[in-house]
Amino acid sequence: MFGGTQRHLKMKGFFAVDGTTEIYFYIETLHANGLPMPTAVIRDVERKINPIVHQRDWPVTFKIRSVRLDAEGLLIGSRPDSTAPGTTGGPPPTLSP
Repeated sequence: MFGGTQRHLKMKGFFAVDGTTEIYFYIETLHANGLPMPTAVIRDVERKINPIVHQRDWPVTFKIRSVRLDAEGLLIGSRPDSTAPGTTGGPPPTLSP
């Protein structure tokens, strides 16, 4: 459902993480029934769907530093993975005694 009616949506975008407990999806292009949607509509959709993953109800939380989507599914990691799209990298985790 989109705008109160059923529509075929096609979107292209990327995942973003920043070392918090949430994953965001940013839309580069959005088409509804084959027609491109204006930027204002795209930003409104982003506000409604983001964050797409959060850990508010999870029994254990961790900082998300990488995310990868492939044919197998969505892989979320607490360690930076420079090869994963949407990864901001950052310093490696350190252990304290």
